[in-house]
This record gives sequence, structure tokens and C-alpha cells, in this order.
Amino acid sequence: LAQDLFSSAFQPEAITTTGTMARSRSSLLAIVAVAMAACLCWHTFSAAFVPPSGKAPSAQDLSAAAVAGLLAPMLMAEPAHAEYIQSPPGWPYLLVFLTLFFVVFGLPQLIFKGNKRN
Repeated sequence: LAQDLFSSAFQPEAITTTGTMARSRSSLLAIVAVAMAACLCWHTFSAAFVPPSGKAPSAQDLSAAAVAGLLAPMLMAEPAHAEYIQSPPGWPYLLVFLTLFFVVFGLPQLIFKGNKRN
């Protein structure tokens, strides 16, 4: 019965031609490929988010920025989040994890022994 159902589902008469669907799929694929290529070209060759300046920074500007970057940490009174906050101890988390692990996996093994095969 199962073989008859399987073989009747794959009869040559049941298979219809999909020539129009294949053409439609290939044209849709071509349209999507062209659209993706256009987006890639637009993204690659479009202007940057910040347009480049007309002149390059001078050596004096670069050295001033480097000095400011080196002096900034020294001028700060205290680093951000510098206060000492003691974290809670880890043993309660370990105790809860081990207890739950035993309840989920160990206790059912002790209660329901199962059939022993010899």
C-alpha cells in the first residue's frame, strides 16, 4: 500500500512543465543581480559621510593634538568609575547551581531506578 502511494506520487503524468516559471525565476534573478550591483556601485563610489577637507593638517596641528592626548589623562582628577565596589561572593551562586543540578539530574536517578537488564 505504501509503495503504491509512493510510486503514484511520482508518475510522469503528474509532473507538469515549468518552463514559464523557470523563465520568470531567471529574469527575477537577473533583476535582483542588477539591482544589487547598482547598490554596490552606488555605495562604493558615493561621497563619504564626512567630506574630505580642502587642506591636510599641518605638522603643528598634529603635534598639538598629540600633546593634548598625552596630557589629558594627567589632568583628570580621577578615572571614571574608580570607586571600589565589592562584588558579592560567589559561593551562593555555586551552592544554588549544584543544588539545582542535583535536583534535576541526581534525584530522579535515585528515585526511579529503572529496569535492570542482565
